[in-house]
Amino acid sequence: MTSADIAKYRDRMKALDYAPATIVRRLNLIQTIIEHARREWRIHLNTNPAQMVKRPAGANRKRDRVFAPALEPNVASGRTDGIPVKSEEERLLAACDNDTNRWLGPIVRFAILSAMRQGEIVGLRWSDIDLEKHTAVVRGAAGIVTKNGEIREVPLLPAAIRLLESIPRADSGRVFPIDQNVLKMRYRRAVARAGIVGLTFHDLRHIGTSRLAKMYTSPLDLKRVTGHKDLKSVDRYYHTTAEELAARLKP
Repeated sequence: MTSADIAKYRDRMKALDYAPATIVRRLNLIQTIIEHARREWRIHLNTNPAQMVKRPAGANRKRDRVFAPALEPNVASGRTDGIPVKSEEERLLAACDNDTNRWLGPIVRFAILSAMRQGEIVGLRWSDIDLEKHTAVVRGAAGIVTKNGEIREVPLLPAAIRLLESIPRADSGRVFPIDQNVLKMRYRRAVARAGIVGLTFHDLRHIGTSRLAKMYTSPLDLKRVTGHKDLKSVDRYYHTTAEELAARLKP
């Protein structure tokens, strides 16, 4: 294995329109595996070929996708009926509520309220939820550990508690008994029905993090709630405007 081999793999991913962040994660994983093999399994390689491969630019781009606000009729193109165009959030939630799968609406709302990852949400069990203390133990999709390799206990907003109290309990013990692949498919379809472009499920985590940041002003507290690995990771998802920051300074 040479760096040229890994570079060809990188270029194949580029040709298939993989996101730069995805390509970097895969190359880093290969690098970690090779390094482990060199140190622990005595695989003889003078250098780690994956370490020498150039990563694509743009992988650390800060996520800035948020819900577009409602538009007045005179602003919205083609609207002459005097009815305001609803915000993307309203349209998305309406499309999810109208889905034939009853869990899509509650899951999307919970994602926005908690800023949890998709896998963490589908991995939640009722035994992880303490409605009295307003907390949840986050384990990840496999029910063992989260993306960053640790189990964390997080606070839940009152709105999230009310949502949990309003949904039925499945016999499986899972809070949201839906397959993750089914969730991905139904979410994409709901986004299309809502007439929204470029809003991934992971963007809901970004939106939720931005809203939680207004409540948890300490970045360390916010990091603990969202489960990001470091403050640099938090910054990629935190989104606020200069106007909002200025408003906090007003007496």
